[in-house]
Amino acid sequence: MLTAVAISISERINFANVWIFNFAWLMPFHLFLAAMAIAISFLYKLYGPFTLLFTSLPLIIAQYTYLLRVKERRALLNSILQIVKIVEAKDSYTAGHSIRVAEYSENIARKLKLNEYDIELLANLANLHDLGKIQVDLSILNKPGSFSKKDWEEMRKHPRVGYNIVKEITFLKSEAKAILHHHERIDGKGYPCGIKDDEISLFAKILIVADSYDAMSTDRPYRKALTDSDAINELRDNAGTQFDQKVAETMIGILEEKTAV
Repeated sequence: MLTAVAISISERINFANVWIFNFAWLMPFHLFLAAMAIAISFLYKLYGPFTLLFTSLPLIIAQYTYLLRVKERRALLNSILQIVKIVEAKDSYTAGHSIRVAEYSENIARKLKLNEYDIELLANLANLHDLGKIQVDLSILNKPGSFSKKDWEEMRKHPRVGYNIVKEITFLKSEAKAILHHHERIDGKGYPCGIKDDEISLFAKILIVADSYDAMSTDRPYRKALTDSDAINELRDNAGTQFDQKVAETMIGILEEKTAV
């Protein structure tokens, strides 16, 4: 609990969110160990040291289960990082872009007061949102001029390709459609599904804004980056049509706080 308090203060995150996400999953283990301790004490009093021979096995199993859970959490993170490296090997821009989109998405999610579990889930999805581009030819990804109709048809496949991969990842599949929908628009003019408004999940709405802002604010083969002021104007002008109003306003607030420092 003291650890959760320290993290909450240092990171300015709600204490309940920190504790639930990082430590609540340990409660069954602690309760089991407490019950075992009481049982061992009672049996030891009745039967002496011989009791320890029969009670050691459950304790070893509990410890082993705990270690497996810790390793599982680490393995999940490593899997995400390895997949991002695969994308980076093909297109260095995409990897840098995905990392930045994950950061912007996390900032938006915190402002919207999502819980820590959802924030981490969203950040993982953001890191993988352009995974489908591994099937897009590099000549299209890095094309300096405008896309042909055929180029656009190829590029517009990447949300569905990425979704089909990520939906098979157990700990991401519940919100994997955010990757499928990260090029949709509030007015229904996006792709690949042409959905609109509340048909688009909050996770996807956040990815749409974070992804678009990073595209605006970084140099691309076909244009120079916009200034923060110009990017803010773009977000404001397209809120309610391309972007969700609340999410766009949240991102604008984050940018205005940054420029005011």
